[in-house]
Amino acid sequence: MSVIIKPPFEIFNVASNGGRVLDTVALQKLRDEVSGQSSSFARSHALAFLATSGFADANEDLDPILSNKDEPPELRYQAAIYLGRSKEDTAVKLLIKNSQIDDDRVVAGVARALGYLGDAEALESVLGIESRTEGYVKRQAAFSARLIAHRHKLDVVLPSLEPFTLLNSPDTQAHAIEFTDATPDQIASCLRSVDHESYGIAYATDHALQLKCGEVTWMLLMNKEYVRPDAIAQLRQHRAFPAVLARRNELSGRYSVSRLVLTAPGRSAGMIDLQVYRPSGGMVFAGAARVIEQKAHLSLRAVAHPGALSISFSSQFEGGRFSNLVASSSRAVSIKKRQPIHNR
Repeated sequence: MSVIIKPPFEIFNVASNGGRVLDTVALQKLRDEVSGQSSSFARSHALAFLATSGFADANEDLDPILSNKDEPPELRYQAAIYLGRSKEDTAVKLLIKNSQIDDDRVVAGVARALGYLGDAEALESVLGIESRTEGYVKRQAAFSARLIAHRHKLDVVLPSLEPFTLLNSPDTQAHAIEFTDATPDQIASCLRSVDHESYGIAYATDHALQLKCGEVTWMLLMNKEYVRPDAIAQLRQHRAFPAVLARRNELSGRYSVSRLVLTAPGRSAGMIDLQVYRPSGGMVFAGAARVIEQKAHLSLRAVAHPGALSISFSSQFEGGRFSNLVASSSRAVSIKKRQPIHNR
């Protein structure tokens, strides 16, 4: 379900039967703000309003901004990201068309957006970006290529993972992490929040795990392809994108996707490699699952980076369900965050 625009632009009115009726006058005013023909408030806000309004033809307004080299790079980047969250079939083609842009900020947005919803054709464009760029653009394109390959189970050569180090499991548990099966109402609430963050997969609607650590609440949403009895066999055969973690905002009650779970067949027989990433591409957890008969015994540890807590998880996975979940977290960060240098 898409977010309905709130003032200053309410482009849908409530009909007598409870449905929604498009207010064409309000819509035109909003489109004028997006195009820059009117300027009663920030164009970036107008762009956000339009892209999340549920208006089916919003891509027609996003593409001219993304394609125009005279538009501010920040606005073009924003247009690319909203195209990536679009559910319209035209979005991928529009992003591929713009994959040759030579502005680093903008093409990084195109690469990230293609990672959200791209297919095999998009993968070729993303790998092209990765091969001709450097720095953060190259890293973003490499991660987007990985997302596409895992989502579509593609057996292609991907850019190598950057080296990483796993933190040791904490000696003592300082923060308790609780796991419970989410209720149907909790699942429905989470799914409404992340409706525009599908990452090209369909979430299971009948099962999810809720994780609580202190005041923080997370929801593990499974790709519905991997809650079936043959889930482990599928994970052993090909790359996969089996789940996401969504974090709850305690003030608004809304969720947003903040971790992406990717798997691949391990090099050793009966092993499955596991990695957990931020949506921007940084790896935060890594580990493996050992498959014994039809049950996967998995373990994950935190990846070392500034500000990281030492966290470890272990669990069993069988028939699309988790059991025997154990987690522990240190109280202090293992690697201090970078501190600003002050003039003396």
